Amino acid sequence: MNDDSTFPGLPKWPAFVVKGEAVTQEQAAEIIIRTSRSLDFSYACNDRDWCRQLNEAVGLAADPFGGAKGGWEQVQEVDKRYGLLSLEYLGNGCIASAYIGGPGGWIDWTGNVRTGPGQNIGKWPSCEAVLEDWQKIAAAWPFLDLRCQLWSAESGEEGPSHAVIEYVVKDGTVTVLQEVPSPMHPERMDMAGNVLGLLSPASLRERGCTLEQFEGALELTAKALEE
Repeated sequence: MNDDSTFPGLPKWPAFVVKGEAVTQEQAAEIIIRTSRSLDFSYACNDRDWCRQLNEAVGLAADPFGGAKGGWEQVQEVDKRYGLLSLEYLGNGCIASAYIGGPGGWIDWTGNVRTGPGQNIGKWPSCEAVLEDWQKIAAAWPFLDLRCQLWSAESGEEGPSHAVIEYVVKDGTVTVLQEVPSPMHPERMDMAGNVLGLLSPASLRERGCTLEQFEGALELTAKALEE
């Protein structure tokens, strides 16, 4: 548990629920690019050909296994070019992901702002760190209107659980509620379906978009940052 502040402690993998007002597809594309953990996709998934295509699309030469050649400075330059936010827990994996549930996050390519079934936030989070992430996100996109709750147990865990904290993101600001008035209960993941999905090739389950969609999102993001 993290109990080193006035905020409540959290378990190792808290269930993570987000629901909000939808945004446009163009806004979603920019958010997905800028909330990616990095635009070096060398280790994003097991689909090495997809990693190669993505790395080449952002100007990083790829090795035969799909990994990006070059040093950390080149990767940092690419991330800076597209305005990636430095996020500890709220990065989206909508482009490529080896997660059993497939690519995803708290937003999707059509503009829906919500988490899917079975989502947990990263390992041993603190309420303060998650707040800092939402503050960066709210400042970057003041049009976002959403609620985020972290729970006292892992998604799908047996036994009683409750919403520990809520973040309300609206008009560029973040309000924290330690007494959650309206819990948004986490949805259970279809584990049987996901296990069966592992039998599919990585190219069918680890790609969150097409290459054309990714390249279009990069272009939209670059233009938005110039405005």
